[in-house]
Amino acid sequence: MRLLILIIFGLLVQDISPNQEYKFYNEYPLNDLNRTKFNQIIDFKILKENIFISDFKGSKIYKFSLDGQLLNSSGSQGRGPGEFEYGPRHLSSNNGFLYVSTMMPFFQIYDFDLNYIENKRIIEFASNIYGLHTDSDNLIIVPTQFYEENIFTYNTKSEEIDSIFLDFEIAPGLLSKYDVFKFEKKWLFAWEFQNRFELYDSTFSKVNSFKLPNIPEKADGKYSDYPVIPKEANSYQAKVFTKGSFFPFGTFFTSFTKLDEENFLVQFGVQTGGDKQAVIVDLKGNLKQQLELPEKGTIILGYHNNILYMQERKSQSIIAYEFRN
Repeated sequence: MRLLILIIFGLLVQDISPNQEYKFYNEYPLNDLNRTKFNQIIDFKILKENIFISDFKGSKIYKFSLDGQLLNSSGSQGRGPGEFEYGPRHLSSNNGFLYVSTMMPFFQIYDFDLNYIENKRIIEFASNIYGLHTDSDNLIIVPTQFYEENIFTYNTKSEEIDSIFLDFEIAPGLLSKYDVFKFEKKWLFAWEFQNRFELYDSTFSKVNSFKLPNIPEKADGKYSDYPVIPKEANSYQAKVFTKGSFFPFGTFFTSFTKLDEENFLVQFGVQTGGDKQAVIVDLKGNLKQQLELPEKGTIILGYHNNILYMQERKSQSIIAYEFRN
């Protein structure tokens, strides 16, 4: 089945000239970044020409230069200022500050040298989010479906928060999991366990939607009912609980990575051909290129200045390759 999917993909990829194809070149040296052993990376962001990493199980956030020199780290397990009771999760920057979500109800705020400043409660539970991004003066918060809102925007200057409702259907458990990616004045929504991509403009009005051809609509997995709906659940949350949970039989899409303002990279999972396989797709849903990653058992973390950053699953170390067209 996996081989058949890959053969069909090869037939559907748009014709492009060889000098437009992305290719892997030499491995890129990463100095301290390659030698640092992480416990569980939740987020990897390149912000203002520096690499920031949240290590959930290590209870630390890190700052590296683009060539991998360790510039600073912050955090430890605990309940004091700048400490993490469970660990840091998603991170993003705005107006000179770094915002980090935690498993507690608040975000922790740092300067760009990772000096702790304060914590702030922006939404009810900062632990219930799938992503954190930046747009002008706003943080873009991607909540789980236990919020009826599909997006929150938080203005870091005025401290005003707006709720965006996109009327996504309620899905069992992880089938609802998505994140968003910014392309100039557009936002791409991509689902981790569904073959589903939706494009919205800067005001979160829908532009179009598409699927990758010859990929199932959703991952295979086990469905389970919630035994009891909590008494404190509101009417909307009760509907979410009623849908039950979903446990996928392996990864479906492993990662999504923006390459430029028109194209992004989709890394497959075990249910869609194996995580060494990937395709480049444009914002109209056209398949531009099929490719094989240079290392097996890796997760793509990010892309910047023709360098593709990946984490090895077994060693948890980070490697990188030149990747350009």
